[in-house]
Amino acid sequence: MTDETTRFRWRLSRVWLLIAWPAFLSACLLEVLVFAVVDPADLYVLHLTRIAVYSAAFFIFWAACAFAVGLAAALSPAQTVGQQSSGTSAAMAGGSWTPGPI
Repeated sequence: MTDETTRFRWRLSRVWLLIAWPAFLSACLLEVLVFAVVDPADLYVLHLTRIAVYSAAFFIFWAACAFAVGLAAALSPAQTVGQQSSGTSAAMAGGSWTPGPI
């Protein structure tokens, strides 16, 4: 395995973790909020046990949240390592900083 392949795999796994972890936490919160209001036993049309409904809903929520986080990551401006952002780090470095357009 070449060094470039190793770097690519490391970067790819990092991107997946940066998407999967916030999506997982969001799915957990969404699961709690939805099933605080909805009782899975009331969903008698599905003919599934409570655990099956909880599990299926969690994975659906996780997939939806992962899609949203991935879309937000894809649409956000790319920042490379070592590139100074126009935020507070420029002001802390002694440079002049002015707020950009919103």
